[in-house]
Amino acid sequence: AERDALWDELRAGRIDFVASDHSPAPPSMKQGDDAFAAWGGISGCQSLLASLLGRLPAGDVARLTAGAPAERLRLPGKGRIEPGADADLALVRLGDVELTAPELEDRHRHNPYVGRMFGGRTERTLLRGEDAKQPGGRLVRPAR
Repeated sequence: AERDALWDELRAGRIDFVASDHSPAPPSMKQGDDAFAAWGGISGCQSLLASLLGRLPAGDVARLTAGAPAERLRLPGKGRIEPGADADLALVRLGDVELTAPELEDRHRHNPYVGRMFGGRTERTLLRGEDAKQPGGRLVRPAR
């Protein structure tokens, strides 16, 4: 019921943006009887777009994952496609796809979404217009 309510809120436009709680700790750090000692979060960063694709219009996905966060955090040149903006793009393939273990990019290759069907997947990522296969980000300070 909680999950359905969140989807309803997203579709109604009452959630400003969506982000992941990527937590790449090994499974051994996430186990135990003491919830306060266990490392929180899940390895699921690469599943964020896939979990939204097919369930929301593509424009809403772009707004929720790029445009609105960049605006809220006042990140100049981010979150939009227009002259003068950084060319940070996720190129996606729409359609039913299954997340499989071999395609996981996380340091610790466990993911609660393995085997789940999604409405699409990220095929390629561009960072400032270049293929982003290799790490190469830079710190972007908020506009004042």
